[in-house]
Amino acid sequence: MIYIPYCTGDVHGGTRRNVDELPGDLPIQQFVGYENISLYLEEIAPYFDNNIERVLLTGTSAGGFGAVINYVQVAEAFDPIPITLVSDSGPLLPNDEALAPCLQKRVIDLFGLSESLPSEFVANFIDEDGDGLSNIYTYLAQEYPEANFGLLSTDADAVIRFFYGLDDEDEECSTKRLLAPARAYRKGLLTLRNEELVPTGQWATFYQDSSRHRYLRYDRYTEEEVDGVTPQLWLSEFLDGTLLQVGP
Repeated sequence: MIYIPYCTGDVHGGTRRNVDELPGDLPIQQFVGYENISLYLEEIAPYFDNNIERVLLTGTSAGGFGAVINYVQVAEAFDPIPITLVSDSGPLLPNDEALAPCLQKRVIDLFGLSESLPSEFVANFIDEDGDGLSNIYTYLAQEYPEANFGLLSTDADAVIRFFYGLDDEDEECSTKRLLAPARAYRKGLLTLRNEELVPTGQWATFYQDSSRHRYLRYDRYTEEEVDGVTPQLWLSEFLDGTLLQVGP
């Protein structure tokens, strides 16, 4: 197992140096998470020397977003070894009420995600308002038809709802509100599953009716059940090729 630490604040997706665009008296920021992954891959991929059959790329919270953003460069580094993805508690949602287009554009511009996400994806799936990040899930399925992907999330995750929270009257998406609405967040997860993930035949999901955050690092992984299935069982079945859709 290779653990990649995180200190850049850009969900492992940044490609910008010396950024001075944040409000308040903050130091210059180095949003270079994506570039850091590139440097790690230069050491990690040759180390295994193709003596492996499969790579499991996973992350939790910021790492959940990062695993998705970095999937293509990991796949290229290990080619032709297949890459299996599990994103824990880092969902990109398709409904604007939960994840506003202006916030997506702000994040894309601030972190430089246009340089880390596949250029074809950015050109064809992100509109001029910045909306469309959730299309990355179906894009990956289309580009890697032999791969399997998994997503775990609670349906009212208070941490991610905080990240997505904005003032309702702030058209520039620069003012935080306490939390994005739980109703909108749940709707986004269900829409994502039913309309984008399940139709690909390559995505498994584990959803729980809760506002808690993260699964893979806690006892919840082995102890909490949804419809008689623990995250551990869901993941075990997933790695064996059975893609379960668990939860609400």
